[in-house]
Amino acid sequence: MIPSTVSRVARVSAAQAAVLLSLVPAAPLAQAQQYDFTSCHAGVVKVLFADKDVTVRSAEGWGIVMSNQANKLFDNAAFHVVTTIRTVGKETSEVGYYKLMDSDGDFVLAEVSRVAGQQASRFFHGTGKWKGITGSGRSERIVFRMVPPDWAAACSRTVGTFELPGG
Repeated sequence: MIPSTVSRVARVSAAQAAVLLSLVPAAPLAQAQQYDFTSCHAGVVKVLFADKDVTVRSAEGWGIVMSNQANKLFDNAAFHVVTTIRTVGKETSEVGYYKLMDSDGDFVLAEVSRVAGQQASRFFHGTGKWKGITGSGRSERIVFRMVPPDWAAACSRTVGTFELPGG
């Protein structure tokens, strides 16, 4: 092909691609939404193993969420959390999962981890209006109390963002 033919073919191909792309319906883009809530819970703590160097515990708790936003997002949602806690020397880390149920009965599942006092959460599943949810947040403990021998209570503030498909 000669150069003018190549450029003409390229222009025609580009025009055809543009027409085809304009015919494909655009999927709605998810828009990140912010959340900010305070949660309080109490539950049972059990020791799996403990010696002078290492302690491994499990914790299971139940609680409620109070929204810190005007739109009351997640307000009055109840939750159930299951966590594994590992202490080696003076370093404690946690990993677990919680199920947050809103006032309509729809659920959000999240994975949580805490290392060196910093807690992160990641939404990975939802039902009803939360189907397809993704997002993450950070928490800061407001209060925490261990009550020997086997229970604890805590309140935390959590802030983050989430997206819903087509949001």
